[in-house]
Amino acid sequence: MATATDWRSAELSSLTQHIASTHHAYLNRQLPLIASLLTAHVRQYWLKHPELLKAHALFFQFQAAVEQHLIKEETVGFPLVEARGHDPAKSLAPFVNSINGHIAEHATIRGLLHEIREALWDFQAPENLGGEVAYTCQLLTELEKDMAEHVHLEDDILFPRVRAVSA
Repeated sequence: MATATDWRSAELSSLTQHIASTHHAYLNRQLPLIASLLTAHVRQYWLKHPELLKAHALFFQFQAAVEQHLIKEETVGFPLVEARGHDPAKSLAPFVNSINGHIAEHATIRGLLHEIREALWDFQAPENLGGEVAYTCQLLTELEKDMAEHVHLEDDILFPRVRAVSA
């Protein structure tokens, strides 16, 4: 029987590796897929469902915000945590100094995802649209769930722990 990891006490580098290999990898796979599906739906259904145009535009804003956020974490913050694991004297100050920005980005990302949900019928596709739209709504529901866990791990666990070890 698998035991859940207690991320509040696990090595910080294990936590950042988990976030990158689980949540960042998931986003890197799913964002292009969902973008492609939404574009296809807009092409096919926008005349009957103009709300798809809004959802499409919002999704591309969301995707750009998420991708830039991941790049920042994967090129600055997470490598610093990894280096600190090998050398306890390594400063995490650049990461600590960026934490408020990461939290603000999370709020923006969550807000965009909420707007997408509102534009796309609370992720419950109308019956007059094909099953592929329902599938896309299912993918968006899963993405929303993954983002909630991802943001929780960073905002509530990683960032406070990074600040604590840097104090």
